[in-house]
Amino acid sequence: MADGSVKSEFDGLRADFIQMRSDLANLTKAIGDLTAREATDRLADLKQAGKTVQRQLHEAVGNADSLRQSGIAAIERQVTERPLAIMALAFGVGLLIGKAVHRR
Repeated sequence: MADGSVKSEFDGLRADFIQMRSDLANLTKAIGDLTAREATDRLADLKQAGKTVQRQLHEAVGNADSLRQSGIAAIERQVTERPLAIMALAFGVGLLIGKAVHRR
């Protein structure tokens, strides 16, 4: 009978190890699935953040272009309204730059 109880103990341990192996495989799969879902969610968040940054950059470029165009229009208007004053100003700035470069 001692032989029978040892055999039943081994059979019980074997069944426990088989169950433990199955549980460990299920746990590993569950962790993998959770990690994959988490990675997918983070990737979606990063894509959304990238789209937001791209949209903001596009708006900033559009605003900069508008400022550039309005600056050019203002300069053209000043040149048209006061051509002699603008030429005198340009001459004076040229003299200052020439003096500064000549000293070096």
